[in-house]
Amino acid sequence: MKKLFISIVIIFMWFTNASAEISNAKIETLMIHKSLGNLLFIKLENVTHPNSPSCYTNTNWDFVLPLTSSLDEKMYSILVTAWASDALINYTGTGNCNDYPSVESLERIETN
Repeated sequence: MKKLFISIVIIFMWFTNASAEISNAKIETLMIHKSLGNLLFIKLENVTHPNSPSCYTNTNWDFVLPLTSSLDEKMYSILVTAWASDALINYTGTGNCNDYPSVESLERIETN
């Protein structure tokens, strides 16, 4: 019985921490809007979100990146460069929509 309980807890934790992982995608649009604060909204070309969190309901944007730390600014620089050069990038979300209520926050980017 104890093994069953532990298995259920592990499965529950795995499902509740779903996050999008999108590979080899180009950036279609980047947007910053003064009224929305220090946030960069990211739209990718022709992608789906197989493991997005349930809070992700705004399909106009794929991810949002807060621009509040020096690391965020470095990620912003990489994203702008990738957009300008049509580079393929890998993206991983946080599994939550803490920075904007209906768009998954961006956790990681990786160049190919």
